[in-house]
Amino acid sequence: MDDAKLIRIALAEDNPALRLVLTRTLSTESGFQLLIQAENGQKLLDCLCDTAVDIVLMDVHMPIMDGISAARRRLAGSLS
Repeated sequence: MDDAKLIRIALAEDNPALRLVLTRTLSTESGFQLLIQAENGQKLLDCLCDTAVDIVLMDVHMPIMDGISAARRRLAGSLS
């Protein structure tokens, strides 16, 4: 599939085992490109400063910064 047509995904999940399962699942599906893997909301926001994605899959309960707080900051335009 042409890279221009791939759906670019960011994944934020603090559980390493679940993050691995999701990564493997997404890598087997055509049409998706997993660009970001983060273990908390702050790391996700840090990565989103440099990388454009189409979809963010994010855990709600994470250490450092939870998914709800990260989504609110991203929508407000505050990435720090």
